Amino acid sequence: MSLDDPRSLRPHPSPTDLRLSGKVLRSRLRHVLAATIADQDYSQTEAARICETDQPTLSKVMADKTDSVTIDQLTRWLAALGCEIELHLKKPTGRFQGRMTVVVHD
Repeated sequence: MSLDDPRSLRPHPSPTDLRLSGKVLRSRLRHVLAATIADQDYSQTEAARICETDQPTLSKVMADKTDSVTIDQLTRWLAALGCEIELHLKKPTGRFQGRMTVVVHD
């Protein structure tokens, strides 16, 4: 790709953009966590035991009342509940802005 190509001029994501993307990603994972717990008919207490956390923490996370949980923690909890998690990274093909998304397959 040449530097004359307008796509090469797209900026890299700012730290603010990446923080917002991370927030959206965490929110989506929280929704998947809540749906997985509901689909398995687990109580929050049962799910917390499986996830090796306490019920009040899990409740706050599911209610979107805390930002302290990490993407890593959410994915570990989802895996503990039986979800298969795959991470796909695409190498940059130019100076394009990266993005983060969650795709859920049934």
